[in-house]
Amino acid sequence: GDYAREPTPFHRTYRRLFPVILELAVDPEPVTKQLFSSLAYQLARWFTRNQAREAAETVALLDAITEGLAGGDAPGSGAADGAAARRRELCASLAAECLEWSVRHLPSGGGGGDQGGAAVNVKSILRRLFALMTHPEPSKRLGASVALRRSLAALRNFPAQCEAHALEILEAALRGLRLVENDPPRAGAEEAGALLARAAVRACARHAGALGRRPAAGALERGGAFGTLQGLVAWLFADGVARAESRARLESQFAFAALVQRLPGYTTPAAWFDERRRAAEKENADRASWWPFRVVAPASNERARAFFAPPPRAADGSPVDRTGVLLAGASWLKSLVAALHWARWALERRVVRAEDLAPRPGEEDDPAHPLAAAAAFLREGGAPALDELPLRDDEDAVRKQSSGASSRAVREWRRARVKASVQILVLAQHVASDAKTIEGAASFLGALERGGDGAGLARLACAAVLAPETL
Repeated sequence: GDYAREPTPFHRTYRRLFPVILELAVDPEPVTKQLFSSLAYQLARWFTRNQAREAAETVALLDAITEGLAGGDAPGSGAADGAAARRRELCASLAAECLEWSVRHLPSGGGGGDQGGAAVNVKSILRRLFALMTHPEPSKRLGASVALRRSLAALRNFPAQCEAHALEILEAALRGLRLVENDPPRAGAEEAGALLARAAVRACARHAGALGRRPAAGALERGGAFGTLQGLVAWLFADGVARAESRARLESQFAFAALVQRLPGYTTPAAWFDERRRAAEKENADRASWWPFRVVAPASNERARAFFAPPPRAADGSPVDRTGVLLAGASWLKSLVAALHWARWALERRVVRAEDLAPRPGEEDDPAHPLAAAAAFLREGGAPALDELPLRDDEDAVRKQSSGASSRAVREWRRARVKASVQILVLAQHVASDAKTIEGAASFLGALERGGDGAGLARLACAAVLAPETL
């Protein structure tokens, strides 16, 4: 058995040999590629026989595969890019092969139901891939996403293993998508992460009946922070469907809509929401812990006004550096855009009603409430005089210095203003035109105009149609 076998000194040689084999397996020369790629798959099957403990030789192979997934060539380097992509594809397939054969080597024939735990290599492989999913470098997240998607396909033939890891894979995919906002263009991690999230949602939906219950005695322990599908759905609603990161928000909304109706006892998303709200009220839970319709409030009203129209000069007339204010304002506006986008999506999906979104007594002027924040935007956020700010990096240094803000900060701030304007208009139009929410439309639209002259929406609509450049 594994415990009886002593570690061999060969693992030191393997650590130098396995990376070379993987390089030759993606060699452009066909004979070399065919010979060593076949050898690589044979090695994956052979070195995953251990079940009781991690063997040093197996760890050497998994380390080589992980390094291959992580890439290493700079984007845009031509032929090197192609070699990195071929190596990543091979290592993704080898990771799935290692995972499948680790399960096949189980004495129970792959299910693992009577073993009280998964194969040690399954945990080791997934642990490495999950670590790459939260790495700041997009090439590492890209490789891990491809490998996990192929691993999910391989685990489909082993229902007990798929049930044990589907929730954790979906959680890892969505957490990885929260990092793609700052990736360079065409990095690939965003698309690969989204494909992985969709595949994990399908896996969770296939096993929804079992995942809706706690694991039976002797069954495989489920990984991740959520032991059941109910816990995952509650997390998606509280911390996923209204996130400021666009792709993570969209995929969380897709996952929530697909899985909430698979929960036992709920036929519609609205039924789940009503039950969740009643439970929170009964427990006297903090609303921020489960309610996604909120924004990060500015520190003060003066700070909020600075977000809308940063002052060009200080009180003494000297230029001021507005970069920090503009970036903070853009971040706040992105939070508002995310909340308003979720509100429109939730209304379209019949998850909530318009009256559910209207401010409760005492929240009318709360800057953390999205409608109060949108009302402040309509009052204070008229088209500011920022024409003197640079929009291009190649403008003269004198103009950059006089503007007191970097061109990147200005672009992000203006882009966020336009998105906020669009979301306010689209949400107001949806509420006003939906006959099923007409009883809540008055209070909803009234909250948007609170504190103003009642013409904020009209001015915004006119600006969007007649002078969109002023947004």
